[in-house]
Amino acid sequence: MMALTMITNQCFDKLTLEAHIDNIGQKAARRRYLIFKSFLCRSTELLVRAFTTYVRPLLEDNSEVWSPHMLKNIRQLEEID
Repeated sequence: MMALTMITNQCFDKLTLEAHIDNIGQKAARRRYLIFKSFLCRSTELLVRAFTTYVRPLLEDNSEVWSPHMLKNIRQLEEID
């Protein structure tokens, strides 16, 4: 029982808002990069539609739950746009 408690505590120590925001930011940046790499056409309308379809859902998914409150984290997510 003691070992299970220690393992559980170690797992919860890794679950931080900052780690989650880093993960979301990296995923969104990778998708944004793939959009620019995949489309030869540089039409603003097409790129906005692709960004809205593939990147924004990552940034907005459950944002009410994990809403960043530190300015550093907010800026990190806004840089992706």
